Amino acid sequence: MAVYVDDLFATSPSREWPYPCAAHLVGDTEEELHRFAATIGLHRRWFQGTRYDLTALRRLAAVKAGAVQVSQRRMAKLLISLNPRSGAATQIPYRGQRYRVTPPGQRNPTKDKRNQSGQKT
Repeated sequence: MAVYVDDLFATSPSREWPYPCAAHLVGDTEEELHRFAATIGLHRRWFQGTRYDLTALRRLAAVKAGAVQVSQRRMAKLLISLNPRSGAATQIPYRGQRYRVTPPGQRNPTKDKRNQSGQKT
């Protein structure tokens, strides 16, 4: 069993995440992930369903504690394997936003405002 951490990536600081970069921490099992997170000082309430978000300093602590470094692509595959419903076609709403997934080749009626004759309004 292992715990994985991906590369740092740039973020836009906000009220919820006031840091310029972030990384993700995931584990083979949720129990192992929580145990590891506690050893590097993460609170369980910071758990994001399948992962923890890390600051640059927490990422460094995770690597020093033995987390396996992986690329962002590998991390995406790990996250999808942990939660199959979070595949590329699924978008998770954030703070009240609504996303509607439109199949390829179809117009999204909420984005594309066209009248009956097919002209944009």
